[in-house]
Amino acid sequence: MHTTTLLTALLLTTALAAPNWGPPKPKKTISLAALNDCGCAIPAFFIQECQNIPASAPSDSTKNCVCDRQWYGYSDLCMDCVNQANGGEDFPELVEFMKEFSGATKQLYSACTLTGGSVSSDGEAVCASTYYGDTCISIAKDGKSGWTSFEASSQSKVPSSKVEASFELGPFKPSYEGQTLEVPKSGYPKAETKKEKEVKDKETKDSKSTTTDSEESEETEESEEVASNSTTTATGTKGAKSNGTTSAFEEGESPINVNGSGAGVMGVNFVGLAAVVGVVVSMLA
Repeated sequence: MHTTTLLTALLLTTALAAPNWGPPKPKKTISLAALNDCGCAIPAFFIQECQNIPASAPSDSTKNCVCDRQWYGYSDLCMDCVNQANGGEDFPELVEFMKEFSGATKQLYSACTLTGGSVSSDGEAVCASTYYGDTCISIAKDGKSGWTSFEASSQSKVPSSKVEASFELGPFKPSYEGQTLEVPKSGYPKAETKKEKEVKDKETKDSKSTTTDSEESEETEESEEVASNSTTTATGTKGAKSNGTTSAFEEGESPINVNGSGAGVMGVNFVGLAAVVGVVVSMLA
């Protein structure tokens, strides 16, 4: 090869490679907002919307929603960002999730673009089926958690796995790195994931339990108050009778006449006896 030809080839190679030799982008710091910072949020928003499509929906509607070219390419961007980011040791579960998420979106991309692949949704997650196995991704309705899973096929060398993590997704920005984006509408409302439903059910159960305990406490207090009033009434009545008896003795009345009936200690009515004696004496006279 002539020197000129070799130099031209070298210059062409240098020119084509120049963009990769430019100054690297500032490294991100892993935080709960890392999905947004690293571009992982773009496919995440599409998945969050498309996962609402139920399994009973036509397969074309699922594919049209999931296989939207707008998020293609962000899988690599997400992975590169995570691998180069600082502070990953502070969020090990999130870093693992983001790496698995990036790999899962690549599987999703393959299922969308290659022959033999298929995508589906069951109202809670978006899944991709390829030669290597089945991958599913779910993003919570509130954007604060998610999970990815992989069920390996017999041809796969990668073991099955499932990873969950908490994060802060969004809000959605219509542009990223100069690209205008628009999340497609699935036509279905956002459904609660199993985890969200479990949390909601637990909160409802705890609320009902608290209400029941409060009602039982009020009933107990009312019963104790009624019992207290009954005791007070009984004590007051007994005291009144006792006071009446004491008052009679204090006035100097004889125990014989304490009830005002004139009955003696032995139960004899002396007034009546005197009257009978008087009648008898009168008759004799």
